[in-house]
Amino acid sequence: MKERTFTGQQLQRYFQSLEQEVTDEHRRIAKTVNFGISYGISAFGLSESIKVPYEKAQELIDLYFLRYPMVKKFIEDTIAFARQNGYVRTVFGRIRPVPDINSPNQFLKMQAERVAVNAVVQGTAADIIKIAMIRIYKRIQEAKKLNARIVLQIHDEIVVEVEEREIDKIQEIIKQEMKNFSFSVPLEVNIFTGKSLNL
Repeated sequence: MKERTFTGQQLQRYFQSLEQEVTDEHRRIAKTVNFGISYGISAFGLSESIKVPYEKAQELIDLYFLRYPMVKKFIEDTIAFARQNGYVRTVFGRIRPVPDINSPNQFLKMQAERVAVNAVVQGTAADIIKIAMIRIYKRIQEAKKLNARIVLQIHDEIVVEVEEREIDKIQEIIKQEMKNFSFSVPLEVNIFTGKSLNL
């Protein structure tokens, strides 16, 4: 059988055509699989969430960890730390107690394991957004003539009300302060503007 080679443009067109075939349902399933497995979902829980047989869900979990072995290591290390200490910490050091991590009750223990992993990931994300909000607020206060104010925080989003003529200035401040964290993986920031908040 003759081996085929592809140019960069051919591959790009191929992947773009695949992307167009991805539906909202595909995205929902991918998100459920990705976050569910990262937070320690069981094969039974995954099969219920995405409506596939138990065996298929287990296969997805096995393939996921095969592809991303460091995610599995992170989960195992986090649970081991929680078992030894009775709590976990976010990257910034905030503590979340996990009292049932060594419970003889299997259901409570498994639930505590999921809480432990989830607390590190989502707790760190919460820390990041709070720190960014404080930084943005201080920058707005320091720029005395900047007519802007933080209105709301929704999960990993910050809503800022600003005069139209100052949008560029506030966008720069927001980008700088939301990205200014020394992680090995850079944080991405998307900014949307509009006349009203479209939830």
